[in-house]
Amino acid sequence: MRNVLCSVNLVFPPLSNQEADWLSKDKEVQEVLAQSKLYMLAQREEVFFDDFETDEKNETFSFYLKKSKKKSSKFTINYGGILRELDIKDQGGCIKTGKKIIKISLDDGTVPFWLTPDKVILDFNIGFKYLSMDKECDLNVFWSFDLLYIGISRKDDSLTRLFRKPHQRRLDILTNAKNSGVNSRVSDELMIFFFDVDFQSINIIDSECNLSDIGYSPKKERVINDVEKAFINIMEPEYNKQMYKKYPLSTDGLFSKDENIQKCSYKINENIVFTTDKQIFKCDSDIIYVTSNKIEIKRPFGKLVQ
Repeated sequence: MRNVLCSVNLVFPPLSNQEADWLSKDKEVQEVLAQSKLYMLAQREEVFFDDFETDEKNETFSFYLKKSKKKSSKFTINYGGILRELDIKDQGGCIKTGKKIIKISLDDGTVPFWLTPDKVILDFNIGFKYLSMDKECDLNVFWSFDLLYIGISRKDDSLTRLFRKPHQRRLDILTNAKNSGVNSRVSDELMIFFFDVDFQSINIIDSECNLSDIGYSPKKERVINDVEKAFINIMEPEYNKQMYKKYPLSTDGLFSKDENIQKCSYKINENIVFTTDKQIFKCDSDIIYVTSNKIEIKRPFGKLVQ
């Protein structure tokens, strides 16, 4: 019996369409994003940094995240610890702060450390040791998104597919979507998530098993194809034209005749909330389970079957 467990992981902090356009020309960013073939486009009102304070004696600075009238607890960055760990404490430079970027810039022009509001949330969720928050706060307020489109790049990486070649759905969103915040542009509210997929095969050997099940592992290309179809089928994002109504059946996914998978599961390993008109998906707790004839979301307190 063939079973596949899949985890979907961000390879880079979420970027606005504008930020991604700027960073698409950065070679280091290109190398990181080259890992991604699965991407999602979603919209959220802009999140900003607010109320900066610097404590030079303790080598820290603090700030809040703000979205409209909602404000986070106070975050504190131990920049002294970061400088020492990077071994750049004695090099000349400065800390630059703005509404959407914090960066440590050296005199030679390099930027060894930077933060956007979304990178703050990502770093806090993974336990970055130089970042703390003074009291508990529901960060899902700032990491909840209207999911608009899910796609994959079959021949290139996600960045190339989205920015080096015309991408009709991204352009449709920029043209037709309405901004959520006052004085915001859709290009600043449209967020891009660059994902990679890790997977593990668990093959159960019993009296009815086929010898080909021993040591079986699907090709990553097929896993990515199936992840895309599963999430589109169950979320139905507004700008996806093909909803894969016959999924799990497909010719290029995991439930084709050639693969003969019995079960698989999909989990996004981030504290993100994605919403469409059809569905709310809480990535920190929800898991998609698929068999050859059924797809469902399982939640800690019950399940929704499609």
